[in-house]
Amino acid sequence: MRHRLIAPFLLTLAALPAGAQSVRLVEAGIDCPDEAVVERVPAPGTAAGYVDIVEGLALDARGRRLPMEIGYGMGIATRLKGGLAPVAVTMTTTHPPMGPEGVTRQTYETTLVPGDDHLRVYRLDYDYELVPGRWTLGVEIDGTPQLSVAFEVVDGPVPGMELLCLEGLSS
Repeated sequence: MRHRLIAPFLLTLAALPAGAQSVRLVEAGIDCPDEAVVERVPAPGTAAGYVDIVEGLALDARGRRLPMEIGYGMGIATRLKGGLAPVAVTMTTTHPPMGPEGVTRQTYETTLVPGDDHLRVYRLDYDYELVPGRWTLGVEIDGTPQLSVAFEVVDGPVPGMELLCLEGLSS
C-alpha cells in the first residue's frame, strides 16, 4: 500500500473525536508501476505488516479496472469534511481471499487533516496479492464507514492501460 506523506509535525498531533466530520471522495484511479523511494511504517492490520509511505504520490490514470500484475495499484484521494482538527481514521481494503491465511480484509490507522487531500494507493507488490476480483478501498471513523470505492482486478490485459501509464510517466 502507498500513501501520501504527511508532514512530520502533523504526525505528533493527537487526533480528536470525529464529531460531525465525515470523509468525501475527491478522486479514484490507477497507479502505474514505478520505482518510487518509500518509507515503511508498521501496520499490523495488513497482510504484509507494514505500509509504504511515498512522497509526491499521484494517481496516473482514471478508471477502476487494473491488470493483475505486480506494480499496478488502485487509489483514492479523500478529504475531511467539517471540523478544524485532525481526525483518526481506519483505512480499509477488502478483496478476494489471498495468501496462505486467505486474508480478505486489511486495515491500518492514519490521521486526516482538514483542508488536505489524503491519497492512498494499494499496490500489488507480491505474488500472493495477485488475485482477480472485486477490491474495495474504504475509510472508517470510529468504526463507521465513510466511503467505499470498488475496483476490479482482472486476470489479463486492460485495454489502453499500458498507453495511459506511458502517457502519465512522460507528462
